[in-house]
Amino acid sequence: MTSGMEHEIELRLKWRHTWPDREQDFVAEAPGYSGSVCRIYESLKAGSTATHWFWAMNAHGYEISRAGRTSGYEATARQAARAAEDGWFAAIRGTSLEHVVPEAAPANSYAAAKGRA
Repeated sequence: MTSGMEHEIELRLKWRHTWPDREQDFVAEAPGYSGSVCRIYESLKAGSTATHWFWAMNAHGYEISRAGRTSGYEATARQAARAAEDGWFAAIRGTSLEHVVPEAAPANSYAAAKGRA
């Protein structure tokens, strides 16, 4: 995917660095849920020398389904973030969390770091 197309992937959650000293590690927060709901980080995929981005929908709770795909690898940070968000929104479909309207995605540390993704 070219970098121009990469920016066309719209994200719906608020992303931030997981830790201040880890440039390629991010978590997402969602309205109505306390804590992070997704995480992405740069990683070597098992059996590969190429760098990939690991993603996980890591939220838990009585309304959150764990039946669908909740983790995987993508080629870029933005693709990984989108896959994690898709996992989150699938997991809360039909629950009270689905009806909490997210704010427009603000500029955040993930957006600032994407240029390196």
